Amino acid sequence: MKAYFVFAFIFCLCFHAMAQNNSIELEVIQHKTEKLIHDTTKGILNQTTINRDNLVAVSQIGQDNVLQPVIGSNGYVLSYTQQGNNNLIDIVAKGEQIKHNIAQYGDQNLLESYNLSSGQQSLQVIQMGNRQEVLIFGENSMSKDMKISIQGNDKQLLIRNFN
Repeated sequence: MKAYFVFAFIFCLCFHAMAQNNSIELEVIQHKTEKLIHDTTKGILNQTTINRDNLVAVSQIGQDNVLQPVIGSNGYVLSYTQQGNNNLIDIVAKGEQIKHNIAQYGDQNLLESYNLSSGQQSLQVIQMGNRQEVLIFGENSMSKDMKISIQGNDKQLLIRNFN
């Protein structure tokens, strides 16, 4: 019986020493990982210039929502929200300053906008409902800074602008 207690005591001492050794190794690995993440982040931030005139915010909740913006501009502020399923935003825009605030709430909504004018552009569209289509081609003085809000189901809006 005495030999059993001595054996158990030696086993516990060895196990305790191994556990302390492993915890020290884990602390070293954790410290090195944190240092690597900090140094990498610091290097990326030092190499990146942030232009406050160019902002993009995208929120998509649901399934099969698609956002396809093609923007050619030196300054833009873009906000796109899609809540629902099977929504599509397809935009081609080229200009000095571009501002978009577009929201789709519902299912199977479509927004297509093609605007290659050289000046400032502002587009605000809110679609609330299902199976709505908004098609916009170009921009002129009558449609500049136009705000579009559509509610209900199975609606279509087609805007063709000519200079």
